[in-house]
Amino acid sequence: MSAFLKDFDQYWQTVANTNKKLVPQKQIRKAVVLNYVNKEIQELKFEVPELEEVVEERACVLASDIELPFEWAYAVTKLRNIQKPRNIPSASWLEIENACSMLYADNFALLKAIVGHDWSLHDIYGCSSNNPCSSFDNMGLLLLLKPTDKVIEVRKDSIKIRSKSGSISSFYPRLERGIKIALLHELL
Repeated sequence: MSAFLKDFDQYWQTVANTNKKLVPQKQIRKAVVLNYVNKEIQELKFEVPELEEVVEERACVLASDIELPFEWAYAVTKLRNIQKPRNIPSASWLEIENACSMLYADNFALLKAIVGHDWSLHDIYGCSSNNPCSSFDNMGLLLLLKPTDKVIEVRKDSIKIRSKSGSISSFYPRLERGIKIALLHELL
């Protein structure tokens, strides 16, 4: 054994002064980057559904879950998913969102009462297509409600609204049904 160690010492002294290593190094593998798309991945393209498809699907779910007519559920869903229209000021848009929250509170109780008394979409969501916030003769209930107002009664012929000061005003359905009025959720 000592002879082996002696030979090893001699070997080590001669090799230590050179660049040779006792144990040969393993080859370092280089990464290969392939610039192609896997056919399986290429064929499976995820398509984002159109906003209209999403709104329609959610409206169907809302109509069945809350038991609203589809037209009303569609108006609710569309209004929740659109951006602020260009011709509506930001402050007015916030008031509209607050009015929507009031109508949709308590599992849509107020909206169900309005639908139950045969009010039309134009009575609630109606507006002028050019000047939605300044044309009072075309405004629906949503555009007239202020954040401090409270709807206290819904009837077939009127909706009673109490203001912050305590005064009570009434909102009546449209007498002229043939007038062309835009719906708030249809504005772009």
